[in-house]
Amino acid sequence: MNITKNIHEWLFSLMPEATASIVEMVLIAVIYLAIFAVAGLYLVLLERRVAAWFQLRLGPNRVGWQGLLQTMADALKLVSKELTVTIKADKFLYNLAPYFVIVTALMALSLFPFSKEFQAFDINIGIFFLTAQTSSDSLANLS
Repeated sequence: MNITKNIHEWLFSLMPEATASIVEMVLIAVIYLAIFAVAGLYLVLLERRVAAWFQLRLGPNRVGWQGLLQTMADALKLVSKELTVTIKADKFLYNLAPYFVIVTALMALSLFPFSKEFQAFDINIGIFFLTAQTSSDSLANLS
């Protein structure tokens, strides 16, 4: 059962070819963003648990079952914080810097095959592309 092939054929049977291609690209981007977001939430929880283990304390297990709501509470706290901007900063570059980080991380994630049929890029120079892409993440620190 090839789920991506079935979705591809279903989209192309419903709408014109150009529209179906755009919808397919948007769906792929949304899927990768969802994977990226869930992985981020899980890795924050894992980091908190490992830090608690190192420090011999109970850790983030007070909010929700096994502490799963603590990460969500932290995410809501970060979203609700007031944005601060340096007066002398170039506003365009200041606002563009987080996108450098997100795009380079998503492009690095797109190289990894999640199954035989589910990967965004299938290129022969994967390790070189991954190295180049992750090193371009430092552009966000410079801007």
